Amino acid sequence: MAIETLIASLPYLLYLLYIGNKSTGQFGHGVGITILLVSAGAITAIPLLLFNGSTTRLPLTVIGLLQYITPTIQFSIGVWVRHEDMPTARWVGFFIIWIALTTLALDLVRSSRAVNNRVA
Repeated sequence: MAIETLIASLPYLLYLLYIGNKSTGQFGHGVGITILLVSAGAITAIPLLLFNGSTTRLPLTVIGLLQYITPTIQFSIGVWVRHEDMPTARWVGFFIIWIALTTLALDLVRSSRAVNNRVA
């Protein structure tokens, strides 16, 4: 991902210089906007780098389960904070997904314990 970003950054930089010269960009609208635009790259890159570091230390099954945390948080905010309309079909789909994930997690724990018992 870092190499792709590095390769793509040159055309993006040229485009920013082009729109900056035409005064149609956002960099000329004050220090606050400029700081936000410049820091947006780091704000985006830091979580990606941390995630990349964690994927080398965790089993892929754990990473797969962690991928469901963000959609679940978004779902919870939509339902309980924003009071989004939730038809029965959405609830059924949500619970089917989490039942499957729970089953997967329990199977992983059970098989992990079985392997540990065989080794010990």
